[in-house]
Amino acid sequence: MMDLKKVAFGSLVVASLFFAGGELAQAETQTGTQQVLVSEQEKALAAGYTTEQFQAIMNQPTLVSEEAAPASTAQERIRPRSSSADDKRNAVVAEALKQKGIPFAWGGNTPATGFDSSGLIQYVYKTAVQINLPRSTVLQEKEGEEVSLSALKPGDLLFYGNRGQTYSVTIYIGNGQMVYSPEPGDVVKVTGMQYWKPSFARRMIKDTADPGTTPGEEEPEVSNAVYRIYNPNGGNHHFTLSKAEADNLIRLGWRNEGIGWITPTSGDSVYRVYNPNNGRHHYTVSAGEKDSLVKVGWEFEGIGWLSGGTVPVYRVYNPYAPATEDSHHYTTSKGERDSLVKVGWRNEGIGWYAEKAN
Repeated sequence: MMDLKKVAFGSLVVASLFFAGGELAQAETQTGTQQVLVSEQEKALAAGYTTEQFQAIMNQPTLVSEEAAPASTAQERIRPRSSSADDKRNAVVAEALKQKGIPFAWGGNTPATGFDSSGLIQYVYKTAVQINLPRSTVLQEKEGEEVSLSALKPGDLLFYGNRGQTYSVTIYIGNGQMVYSPEPGDVVKVTGMQYWKPSFARRMIKDTADPGTTPGEEEPEVSNAVYRIYNPNGGNHHFTLSKAEADNLIRLGWRNEGIGWITPTSGDSVYRVYNPNNGRHHYTVSAGEKDSLVKVGWEFEGIGWLSGGTVPVYRVYNPYAPATEDSHHYTTSKGERDSLVKVGWRNEGIGWYAEKAN
């Protein structure tokens, strides 16, 4: 099998020819190499890749193929249990392993057409567990929930590259192994993630049953509850004290993630501002921060809720988010906060206080 990456970047050794016309033969070989590179790049751009993503893919390490470790020797491999989440993880791993040997194809997302990395993910999740994921790595990285690379479970997605500019994604299958579709000239294979460390990971299958994950299912009303809703298309969270607002978003396809916290009935104001350029909201107890955002074009939407309890609501910031996006997240969970910080988010301390956690 031709190693197209080596050909494209000129690392293929061309033997010196000492007979008449040898220099011409070498020139023709180099011209062929350039044509291969141009052809592959044209295919990549037509499939929606950027030039930077194409170059990153062609520069990624070439990893040897391994046999998938038997379930009995993989500590993380899920054993059959009553948990529907475990069943789904097993199904994802099994479906991913079925695709071994399928050739790489730019924009490919079926066994018949071949797979690129995100196409493999899209096909496996749709086929195995009927989860519809978007097409590209940049969109897929906004799905699910962030997980630490030290706490992976089978079925988790491993991403490569900076957030918002990822270029490759693999499926973790347990025992330190992953399945992926690497690059032109190669095929879907199993390899060890220790040879190519991911940038971060996302989990598509939650650990426990969550009745709020079904779009269209309304959140039960709870007094003074701040509802937490997730937009799977935009990769952002929204928080609101209004049950009607939460239910409307859920009916539009946002994912209900339950109650974020219970707000007190008295205390300091938590201001809510809106960015009309990207549709994101920001929340702060600082009147100065609120006024600064309004001066640069954000819209002040009033008081979102109150601060005054004893439960801290942590505020973390994603420095990798595009400049056009709001990049803050808010949670009462230290575990969630710490997981985000481990993967590069910045801990900005306590945003405000709640009466009770969710």
